[in-house]
Amino acid sequence: LLASPAWAQVNRAGGRDAQRADEWAPGTFMAQALGRVTELARRIAESEDVGLVRGTTCFLGALMDPGEKISMVYELQAGQTYVFVAAADEDAGDVDLHVLDSAGEMLEQDIELDPTPIVVFTPAKTGKYTMTLEMADAEIASFAAVAVLRK
Repeated sequence: LLASPAWAQVNRAGGRDAQRADEWAPGTFMAQALGRVTELARRIAESEDVGLVRGTTCFLGALMDPGEKISMVYELQAGQTYVFVAAADEDAGDVDLHVLDSAGEMLEQDIELDPTPIVVFTPAKTGKYTMTLEMADAEIASFAAVAVLRK
């Protein structure tokens, strides 16, 4: 696939031969999840004086089966407030977020029955923390996305 740049030419070409995201089902659901998490992050940033974290992954997205979990390790700074916000496509009924320390102990979580969990966390010490995103309930495999904000 990468040896042939035909896909890149199609996307750059525009016009009648260009493939639109809404014609590709996975792209539609990816766009739903990213659009929802981006809107939530914008609202939180405007009301809570937080912004995207520079120099690290500030957005994470995944296609997840019901019950599946994915994790990402972040180096967080002591005394800094972080906001982890997630959203999923329309097929997800419940998405959960967890923040764990390096020993795997749960420090904060949002396990409410909704597809838009938000976890606010201020670490007492600088170190590595794991953010876990869980597709707690969905009819089918669904896209979910997380934004990481910092005060």
